[in-house]
Amino acid sequence: MLKAYLLLNGIEYQRTHKISVLIKQITENDITIDADLSNDLEDMSETLLVWETESRYDAFTSFSQRKYERAVSIYERLDKMIEECIDSFTESEDNTCQDE
Repeated sequence: MLKAYLLLNGIEYQRTHKISVLIKQITENDITIDADLSNDLEDMSETLLVWETESRYDAFTSFSQRKYERAVSIYERLDKMIEECIDSFTESEDNTCQDE
């Protein structure tokens, strides 16, 4: 989802699974991201990385209920952020979703 957000803002993302690298790329390009969401992504980056990569190949990858609920919350907030970005994209003169 972070890669899609970068693309929607006209930035070619780095080929990586590391969330911290993608967040750094977002902030270095002055792209808006909610500070709480950014912090939660950083805090949960290892869990999300395992979830995204290992669970594709290992159906028995598991997490605590607390981590699962926190990850779902993060994904829901990312989804909302991208939906808002897409909505504003159509109104943008520079083909990005950033507010000027």
